[in-house]
Amino acid sequence: ATAAWRSRTDGGETLHAVTVNGSGQLSWTTPSGAKSPQDYGCAVVYVPQSGVPHTLLTFAGLSTGRTGVNLGGISLSDQIDTASAAVNGTNVGRSFLGRTVLYDALNINEAVKTISTTPVERSCYFVLADGRNYLHGARVKSTPGASSVVTYNQSADFTATAPTVSGMVYQASPSLGGGYKSAIQSLWGGFSESAFRSLAATPSVTLPTLTSTIDQLNAVYNCSDAQLLINFSYGIGAQMAFAQSYATFDMQKLLP
Repeated sequence: ATAAWRSRTDGGETLHAVTVNGSGQLSWTTPSGAKSPQDYGCAVVYVPQSGVPHTLLTFAGLSTGRTGVNLGGISLSDQIDTASAAVNGTNVGRSFLGRTVLYDALNINEAVKTISTTPVERSCYFVLADGRNYLHGARVKSTPGASSVVTYNQSADFTATAPTVSGMVYQASPSLGGGYKSAIQSLWGGFSESAFRSLAATPSVTLPTLTSTIDQLNAVYNCSDAQLLINFSYGIGAQMAFAQSYATFDMQKLLP
């Protein structure tokens, strides 16, 4: 995932690109044939009686997911830290913690505080963006039994002149090696919604092991004061999400 904000993006909006990979071997038999999780992909818009309206990109029947965004402009994605074996099964699952953030957080500080003060069941990363209040982002590494590590700007990984206000953060699976960073570098200086849609759906960085992994979901959030665009594409069976067209809607227009 990659998030960028202020002058780091072409239009000054806040952008957040997300790629969700899953097992390509997970399927089950139904009366209509073999089905996979991505066959039931959906965007669920929640308008709770108490809490912030939010959209969750997930699979039908689930109340949690890997990524989503709320009306306050807080977008979130998570990723397992495959380099760490730290696990504590009595702690909160990362997807449940992410849903709590979408319910409650109205700015990046609230989102970071919620994640940093909540022990997770498995070492993981969260990429966050705030497109309506502080216009900033963060990457949070959460590990059971250890203090969270918060990074607010990784522009210095790509340029020697990294501003302190505008910026970007990113995180990718170690199995991608330097491929994901190289993909970001190729777009440097041209961070637009279309560029982020391409980044989320680039086969060379979404699928390090084609035989065991499937690109289930790609998403891009584009948030400003005037709009909250959600772009997403799901895989269909064995067909990868990067081979599908994006669907787009403005969450702002769905709510009063």
